[in-house]
Amino acid sequence: SYGTPRIFYNQAIKNLTLGGTVVVASAGNSGDISYIVGAPSVSDEALSVAASVDGMDHNWKFKSIAIQLADKTQIDAEAVESVLTKPLSEFEEMQGAVVYVGKLTEDPSEEQKNLIKDKIALVDRGVSTFEEKIKRASAAGAVAVIVANNTEDDPFTMGGGKSKFEIPAVMVSKASGIKMKEALKSGEVRVNFKSTKKVEKPELIDTVTDFSSRGPRSEDSLIKPEITGPGQNIISAGMGKGREAVQMSGTSMSGPHLAGVMALMKQFYPELSVPELKSVVMGTSKSIQDKNKKAYPISRVGAGRVQIDRALNASIVADVPALSLGSVKVDQKKVFYKAIQLKNVKPDKIQLKFVFEGHSALSMEPGVIELGPKQVLNFDVRLSLNASEVKESIEEVDGYVKFYNEKEEVFRIPVLAVVRKISGVMPESLLVNSTSKIDSEGSFVQLKLVNQSQQPGVSFPMNLIAQDERKKSLQWDEYRSRACDLQSVGYKIVGEKIYVGFKLYQQVTTWDLCELNMQIDSDGDGQADQEIVGVSGTDLPGLPPTGLFFTLNLDANKAKKIRKDFDALDDVEKQKKGLNYIPALMDVQELATFSHSSYAMMVIDRNKIKLTPTGEVNVKFSTSSKELYAVEGDDFLGNDETEWRRWDITEQGQSFIFSKVEEKVQGKENRTISLIKGQGASEMIIYTPTNKAILNSFTKDDQSEVISEKYLP
Repeated sequence: SYGTPRIFYNQAIKNLTLGGTVVVASAGNSGDISYIVGAPSVSDEALSVAASVDGMDHNWKFKSIAIQLADKTQIDAEAVESVLTKPLSEFEEMQGAVVYVGKLTEDPSEEQKNLIKDKIALVDRGVSTFEEKIKRASAAGAVAVIVANNTEDDPFTMGGGKSKFEIPAVMVSKASGIKMKEALKSGEVRVNFKSTKKVEKPELIDTVTDFSSRGPRSEDSLIKPEITGPGQNIISAGMGKGREAVQMSGTSMSGPHLAGVMALMKQFYPELSVPELKSVVMGTSKSIQDKNKKAYPISRVGAGRVQIDRALNASIVADVPALSLGSVKVDQKKVFYKAIQLKNVKPDKIQLKFVFEGHSALSMEPGVIELGPKQVLNFDVRLSLNASEVKESIEEVDGYVKFYNEKEEVFRIPVLAVVRKISGVMPESLLVNSTSKIDSEGSFVQLKLVNQSQQPGVSFPMNLIAQDERKKSLQWDEYRSRACDLQSVGYKIVGEKIYVGFKLYQQVTTWDLCELNMQIDSDGDGQADQEIVGVSGTDLPGLPPTGLFFTLNLDANKAKKIRKDFDALDDVEKQKKGLNYIPALMDVQELATFSHSSYAMMVIDRNKIKLTPTGEVNVKFSTSSKELYAVEGDDFLGNDETEWRRWDITEQGQSFIFSKVEEKVQGKENRTISLIKGQGASEMIIYTPTNKAILNSFTKDDQSEVISEKYLP
């Protein structure tokens, strides 16, 4: 997941492609989360495949139960069986009257048992597990259980336990549950579990599966996945099972579909290169929509759902399968020129009109092209980007360059830009209202900021702790990543919170692959007593996955013991108990992150930091990269790997004393911020995460600047 451009598969896949082999790779099964598309599908030349729902009956025609309401009206409700109960196929018949029992979070009373006995228990989802609900209903004498969903989502298979009950249980939708509960107020409701009718949902055909990983590629926002194929409930031969078939879901199912497609393409178009073959498959694909008829973004489906019949009847091919504009920084307007080479693969002359269809922020002058039989044509596409049409600070702007004959679309090239509206916040001056450093303590300080952009920005003035050099690498950047290369650390104290800013040399798309770290030695023995980490909520074993980012304050000694005890367990016990660091957790605060930026900020409760006997802090700052191909895993600030840094975290110990965490600066605004000079001697650093960031390993970005103070004449 979160695949980046730098993977060791790159050279192997590149060489295979040069040799004429098409490499098809599944996009992954991590769901609709931006940038989570996985390796090796993120390799430049690999064809990255998302998964969709096809038109097989089992994907849109579903088993139902027949519900007879109190007024004798009958409705057919979609019902999904539980894996914890006896299958309905083992019952000749199963029907009866319904009794509503709420959430059934406790064992029913004797009076409730009498109501439930020999009835079908209607239970609300929530609070207790499915296993507990079914167990209580079964013990009370229910002949079956219906669980009503408590969200608007479709019903799903109930599991989460090891029990096997002798009664059937199904889940129905929230709406079906409400209908039954309302009808019970006026009379009897009966349900037949053995209904032969199917609930039909044709709107599910050609939708993307929930599990299919979303792109674009992390770091540079290249279009990945590139194409979509069937991957939901695919029936295929079972490996090692003779003639037995199995049903499976995943992009590991859609990938083989596209591998078969590309084999046919190689056979049908032996003269085409791998990029040209990709362009034909992507260029003849079909736009698909979700069940609410909303078109999917390109980062979800690529060019669209594969259509092999259209691909085998293509009239043109392109030398590039997609126009990935990448991560685009814009203040107002920007124009892109992209060269495209088209080839007519038919023996007849063709005339095509080309237009751009998509996001209103992108525009292109339409035109007409003519290609003679087998002719090759080179032409430029001019795409204009208008920031005023981009609503969010970071937004996917996508669409298609489409080619039409007189009747219909015959070819398409997907276009994607991840647009980040950038500010231009810069420090202009820092005036300490005293004649020199000697009498500066307590003086009034004025920091002037100017925003040179039309876009609003935010700045974080801080006291500079230290700056760090760039990482050095003996490897080409193509294979090694400098992600998480620490540039500087700054801090400020506002109230009882310490805000620690970490600045990298290069932007990160999201902060999932970088961990921020502070080690604190309170007793002077050279060993960390506290560890404060800035991580995703999924990174600390024991924390529930939230998708959010946190500053976690851990008792380092407890954490080490937890890990030592866990490592001493055998594999069975490890699996049973799991690794849980929660007992070592001292505090949880926000980690402020900025996507497509090089800056993130820890938030620390000052009262939860263990001080030395002299009231200071011994500290080390570092970042860790979770990329497999990083130049190095940990990057310490300056000499922090071998030396402890003394840090005064009193308010007066700061060089500059602040009253606010952040300073917002509107487009073209000049602002003067009032501060107080403290006792510290460090310089001020201004962090501006809404300014322009960069990806290369040589140029410095615009997201931080150290400013020296000036004094009165």
